[in-house]
Amino acid sequence: MSVLPPLQQLHLAHDVSPPNPTDVPQDLLERILETAVHADDPCREVAKLCGVKPEWLRWCRSGWMYDAANRAFGYYGKYKSWDAIAAAYPSLGSATPKKYFQVACKARLDRNTLVKNLTWAMHPFFMARLLQQARSKDGISLAVVPNIGGNYEEVARICLLRDADEIQYVQPYEPQYVRLAKLAVQQKAMALRLVPHDTQSYDKLERMQRQFEEQGRQYYGLTRAEYANIAVLAAQQDGKSVLKFITQFSHHAHDILGDSYQLVAAAAVQQNGMAMKYVKEATSWPIPLMRFMTRNAYIEIAKLAVQQNGEALQFVQLAEGDDHNEIARLAILNDAGAIEHVRQTHPSWETLKRLADEEGKRQAEAKSREFRENYLPSVIADLLKEAGVPNN
Repeated sequence: MSVLPPLQQLHLAHDVSPPNPTDVPQDLLERILETAVHADDPCREVAKLCGVKPEWLRWCRSGWMYDAANRAFGYYGKYKSWDAIAAAYPSLGSATPKKYFQVACKARLDRNTLVKNLTWAMHPFFMARLLQQARSKDGISLAVVPNIGGNYEEVARICLLRDADEIQYVQPYEPQYVRLAKLAVQQKAMALRLVPHDTQSYDKLERMQRQFEEQGRQYYGLTRAEYANIAVLAAQQDGKSVLKFITQFSHHAHDILGDSYQLVAAAAVQQNGMAMKYVKEATSWPIPLMRFMTRNAYIEIAKLAVQQNGEALQFVQLAEGDDHNEIARLAILNDAGAIEHVRQTHPSWETLKRLADEEGKRQAEAKSREFRENYLPSVIADLLKEAGVPNN
């Protein structure tokens, strides 16, 4: 038998009859959900419904409307019905769904309230009310939201969509962490800096994972492999910033990402070819190239980079042999100006220079055609519109 924290305000006079348990009509449920569920003051919104129809006013007076609202808002929690709440919490005495609803919807679960009074978490309506608070204009911070199941992940998602940096308040061993971290970096790539990226953190998480396995439990928290997946998603949003961040921690790229570093680097240069600058830094002396990736992997990443931005050729660190020739050719095909990053002493200088001259003309003609066909007509149309001349 559960004991609910004292809520004296729930008690009403004994002559108030309990609500009718009849199923709620569809139109009532739809109106409640549409007008009140996201409101900052759900009490006020539901009170307005009492004046919609005479029949609804009778439901309000009997308490049936509030029973419907409690169910629609999820205020009964796992108990689902008022009868189940009353059976689980005898201390409620003669309380009614109306008074229960009023206490629930007026609960202000802001930062100060939660820090000072965690007994709110003992109430069945806690997670549903917390979800409403998260959706409100004032919102709430995950710094004060306890992970006690229920709607926690949904609350966390709302908080992260408002501020991706809130991921710092989610514990990495929680089963929702990986999903939430992926959401965070997709909203803001550099939220990655708030995802654990030091060896000590992963050593601790791996010990926790072993403990779970010894107890026959499945571990769903953060792992090195999942960190790599999160980093790839971040790199797809802002490759240059993410790779710069990772490069600042050479031990981080090696110890945490390991072979997966090349996956992150590939995602980064595909999003922004100039991220190749940080692949160069990560593979420069005194850090050996092979510590991060094979030569072949480096070559493939360089090809991706110059095809995204020919200027990335300046960051390619390879001897001027066949591999460098092919990368330079791809860079010039993308941007003839990349020839500036090929030395005139290059063994294939004449071939590459000839290709650059040909591509320069072709690329200039393509840009001119695009201007004439796409941009110029819209400019003329705008000028004619401003002049009041019909554009037939």
